[in-house]
Amino acid sequence: MMPDSPVDALVFDVFGTVVDWRSGVIRGGTRLGESNNLDIDWPAFAEAWREEYRPSLDQVRRGEIAWRNLDTLHRESLEELLDRFDIQGLTETETIHLNRVWHRLDPWPDAIPGLTRLKKQHVIAPLSNGHVRLLTEVARRKPTALAVGGSRQNQHKNTGQPTDIQAFNNLRLLVKTNGGSE
Repeated sequence: MMPDSPVDALVFDVFGTVVDWRSGVIRGGTRLGESNNLDIDWPAFAEAWREEYRPSLDQVRRGEIAWRNLDTLHRESLEELLDRFDIQGLTETETIHLNRVWHRLDPWPDAIPGLTRLKKQHVIAPLSNGHVRLLTEVARRKPTALAVGGSRQNQHKNTGQPTDIQAFNNLRLLVKTNGGSE
């Protein structure tokens, strides 16, 4: 940590910022399509899946549905998309594997070098709607700074709420402003 830095920690989004969700979903869908003889527009499928994310997350935030982890929200959206894209005949194992494509995303080419540089001078951590297992599996694919961080799973809330920084303080992931660590 730089001694005179006014910044205690840098927290960052993961999906889209650090990892390339679109290419990963397309790659996973294409492989599934090849093994099941499915003629699907996988780029359109990937976009449609991601477009379902915000509305389902907003339902949780507004209390319209109970808190669910990201795998469950993705699976609920996936079920709708399988119907919309007329994808039939998948086994439960194949559907689970497709849903877990979000666990197998690769980082953007500049993400790891950038995070590594930032980590030399700052405490860094993800602040994500991804649950601990999801973030851990993403980090295992290509070791990154994602190994330690904040998941909203612990509070059964999702990011974008005023309690995000408080949650990090409660988890003692931030360095005190006076330069000492907790």
